[in-house]
Amino acid sequence: MKRWTLYDDASKEIIMKYPFYGFILGRTEKRFLNIPGFLLGITVSKSTAKPAVYINRENVEETIEKLELKEYHDQISFMKDLLIHELDHYILGHLWSANKDDPEYIKTLKNLAMDSVINGHLGTLKENSMPVEEYLNMIMTIDENDEEMGPTFVGPHSDMSDPTYEEVFKDLLKRANENEEGFKNAVQKMIQRVSRMRSGSGGNQGDQKGSSDSDPNDSGDKNDHNNKDGKGTGGCTLDDHSGFDSDKNEMNQAYARKIVQQASERGHAPGHLSSAIQELLKPKVNWRRYLRRFVGQGSVEKKRETLLRRNRRFLNRMDVPGSVIDEFGKMAVLVDTSGSVSDENLKEFFSEIDKMAQILKKIWLVQYDYDVQDVAKYRRGYWRKIEIKGRGGTRVTPAIEKAIELKCKRAVILTDGYDDFPEKYVGDIKLMFALTADHSESFKQEAEQAVGKQNVFVIEDRR
Repeated sequence: MKRWTLYDDASKEIIMKYPFYGFILGRTEKRFLNIPGFLLGITVSKSTAKPAVYINRENVEETIEKLELKEYHDQISFMKDLLIHELDHYILGHLWSANKDDPEYIKTLKNLAMDSVINGHLGTLKENSMPVEEYLNMIMTIDENDEEMGPTFVGPHSDMSDPTYEEVFKDLLKRANENEEGFKNAVQKMIQRVSRMRSGSGGNQGDQKGSSDSDPNDSGDKNDHNNKDGKGTGGCTLDDHSGFDSDKNEMNQAYARKIVQQASERGHAPGHLSSAIQELLKPKVNWRRYLRRFVGQGSVEKKRETLLRRNRRFLNRMDVPGSVIDEFGKMAVLVDTSGSVSDENLKEFFSEIDKMAQILKKIWLVQYDYDVQDVAKYRRGYWRKIEIKGRGGTRVTPAIEKAIELKCKRAVILTDGYDDFPEKYVGDIKLMFALTADHSESFKQEAEQAVGKQNVFVIEDRR
């Protein structure tokens, strides 16, 4: 088989100049495929848990010609940046940030935000890009029959300095919501365009280990990352993200942490990855265990004697105290419906609450934003009826007051924490805080000081 020297030379340059990336690239599987609509992408191998880059050689060469990169060293730099772009997706955890149940317009915004934060650090991609907010406007006006979609790459946000993917996504979502129907229609048109491009394609993405001398036209077996219909990508980027919502399991996450840590020992990581790597290598808190313990403690009978209640065995004697059960099975779950609680967060959080529901006498579900919006006795699976509005003010104090009014001794609060901390209620009811990923750090710190670190955790999607 004929080797592709451009890929080989770009890989050598990465290994020689960037030991950190070189170590990860050396443990990344390579696959060639020929599906129109993108240059390359990254996923996780189902059989080995290793990262796997898949490349469309024909499209890469066409893009090089389009960008008029005539000097071979410029072509190597371009190929190098493409590979580093995919490795950054892996290192930054973007493969596990997607949700296959998201609507297509949300996937599109996430894809744009992910590419934006990466391309700003890669020379050839940044030079041939458009600011992400302008790219969004271009999507709104493009016709599905247009063959040209403007610049190949999404550039950094012009109004933000070194933002996170989440920050860019929030800004794009706000902009898209100003013309929600128009944006959804534009995304659908682009999906149709990609579908037409791929309808005649015979190439498949194989799940076999590739090599630098693999035939670019080899197809291999079908797997979940085939994406001929354009869905999963949002239909707007040549960098394919269709594998980002798959293989969310602990083995893949553990392998990613392992090779990133080993790579860090062999070479300095680029500055824009420092905080992400620290977060990746940080010991993970088993929040499910803490939640079960907190809920379980509320299911234990706590009896105390009192003369205010007659003893059932001696009903005629006023001097024999009766007993009161303080806490058995009485708990409230307070859900902030104005915050950034995702469907995945709700699913992960209430999967644990559902397990506890069968041992608790009663759970009250209180939905709130600026005030209490709904109160109901919780039953397993009831969380699916919760409607997250994603807007409006937040004030947890009325919800806590409602829990106290219902004579609950414990409350678990699911929120993003963009609210004043309810310090005055700490002594009146036992509180545990479940915070979303994009929570208020100051609220988290106040909560940890008031109720203890063991009663404050950040919800993470199951990996």
